[in-house]
Amino acid sequence: MTGVQTCALPIFSHKPLASLKKEKIYDELKRSKSELEDRLGVKVSYISLPHGSFNHYVIKTAREVGYEKVCTSEVGYNNGYEYLLKRINIRSEYSMKTFSDIITGRYSFTFLRYAQHFKLSMKNIVGHDNYLKAYHLFVKMRNR
Repeated sequence: MTGVQTCALPIFSHKPLASLKKEKIYDELKRSKSELEDRLGVKVSYISLPHGSFNHYVIKTAREVGYEKVCTSEVGYNNGYEYLLKRINIRSEYSMKTFSDIITGRYSFTFLRYAQHFKLSMKNIVGHDNYLKAYHLFVKMRNR
């Protein structure tokens, strides 16, 4: 492989890391990085957190095992200096004006941030697994 390449990877179990015990968090982060580096023969510098789930220990451990950046599910722009990277989900239903506003930095993410906080609150209230069951049921009903 030549040139500049970026590889972000999920965790083996794809479980929310913040819900795991410290030993399991370390194992998931270290093992996923090591195995992908071994298979690809390149350094893995970024990680995408399953379900956007993290806490102080997850971030501290990600740094310890060698990740240079961590991709979260937080909505917004990055200035290039963050260790925790935000994301912008571009949807097919966005108008060209909305898309243009997003890529030029004129878009307000207020609604999306409120929606994200609501989603996290629901996960905390009903539990991650129950939230996923309800979400998949909703998607299934919507697609009928």
